[in-house]
Amino acid sequence: MPKAEKIRILSNILYDAKAPFTLKEMEKLGSKQKVVLQSIKDVLQELVDDSLIHLEKIGISNYYWAFPSEAQALKKRKLESLEEDVTVKKAKLAENKKLLETLSVGRDQNEEYVSIHQNHLANLAKLKEIEKELLVYRNNDPEILKELSDMVDTAKNSVNRWTDNTWNCKSYMKKKLGTDPKECDKFLKINPDTFDYID
Repeated sequence: MPKAEKIRILSNILYDAKAPFTLKEMEKLGSKQKVVLQSIKDVLQELVDDSLIHLEKIGISNYYWAFPSEAQALKKRKLESLEEDVTVKKAKLAENKKLLETLSVGRDQNEEYVSIHQNHLANLAKLKEIEKELLVYRNNDPEILKELSDMVDTAKNSVNRWTDNTWNCKSYMKKKLGTDPKECDKFLKINPDTFDYID
């Protein structure tokens, strides 16, 4: 049974009886109308959450109750709220249409507009070509070349410093630990024929 049908059946039981019922009584009445017993509590809770029925604790029992006039009043308030919302949205739509008409004045895509637009696109294409050309010149810029040269010097110094550190490690391993030079090379992963400082 669809959920909407369960809601309709259980709320109608309360509206028709105009009397409070416990959960067990509601389960019994709902089951008679083919509502699955296990789903009745959840459906009732949803009706309570939506303020379509009431749940009151009296003593140790919980009672569900509702009056048709309350449901009608609630639906009427909801309808009024939705109608008010529609009115506000219609007013906003009319305002936006008016604004669109105002802003559209003078923006017709006439020959002048098309000409200006094509001119703009042509200028953008020229700008891209000029930027490409500037990039070629930038690669030959003396300042950029000096900057690259300085970076190369820094890299060389760093490589030579690590080469020096590696030789110091090898020397330490040979003198202090008595490691065979070939074992040192193997451990440090260096080729003594090619491993050296960079000029």
